[in-house]
Amino acid sequence: VARAVLAANAVARRRLPALLGGLAREAFGPGAATTAHVLQHAERMFGGGAGAGSGTSADDRSRPATGVLR
Repeated sequence: VARAVLAANAVARRRLPALLGGLAREAFGPGAATTAHVLQHAERMFGGGAGAGSGTSADDRSRPATGVLR
């Protein structure tokens, strides 16, 4: 159970920057300074990917969990 929870957490953390980036683009516009700030902060907090399109690939989902929760 613990591995499943940690794996789900890792997937969610990798998807979060792309989701936040999409929300920022919708709310503030793709060229807004606030959007750039949200993207930079999300990448710094959760890793790269905020500028990417859909989130994670199958390769991302198969990687072991990293970050605060291991």
